[in-house]
Amino acid sequence: MGRQWSPGTGWQPVELSDAELRVATLAARGHTNRQIAGKLFITVSTVEQHLTRVYRKLDVQRRTDLAAKLRLDATGPGDAEGGGNGTAQNRLRAV
Repeated sequence: MGRQWSPGTGWQPVELSDAELRVATLAARGHTNRQIAGKLFITVSTVEQHLTRVYRKLDVQRRTDLAAKLRLDATGPGDAEGGGNGTAQNRLRAV
């Protein structure tokens, strides 16, 4: 749950890529895959691929469970809507 096992180092927090985080945040806010694709200028297939990786990393079964697993630190102008360079700010924190 928000952590993964790594031989030699034990349990480590899971971190999503910036792209995975943008997609997951929009999905958790209730956007459809098509809406996410339009907002981020990517294909629906790419949205699906990102969500598949997010679900696996966070051990999430359903889209509705995403919001409970995500907590963003101060997003500011570089938030999940795609603007700014908030890469250092937008890190996943597993709850």
